[in-house]
Amino acid sequence: MTRFIVLTFGFLGWGYYELSGGADFVPEVATVEITEPAEAVVAQVVAPAVEPEVAQDIVARAETETLMTLAAAYEPQPAEETQPAGQRPVAPRPRCLKSTLMAGPGC
Repeated sequence: MTRFIVLTFGFLGWGYYELSGGADFVPEVATVEITEPAEAVVAQVVAPAVEPEVAQDIVARAETETLMTLAAAYEPQPAEETQPAGQRPVAPRPRCLKSTLMAGPGC
């Protein structure tokens, strides 16, 4: 396992070396160009297109009357019991596989 990990890292390192340009790799020199600062832009306050009283009248309201009637008419039904009260369902015993590393009791 150790050999596999070392070989994997070696392969990844070689791949990174080749993808970065290999022996022809030349790092770029970082340069900074100083320019004059931009002019400050002053924002202006613009009056709203619609007056607030009119905007409140435009807002729509969802129709919830039908949903409320359906919710009031709904009566939940009790679930059917498949097992007698007080008894738990018993799960079937799992099969024993001989290919397991250690066979437990009952195999």
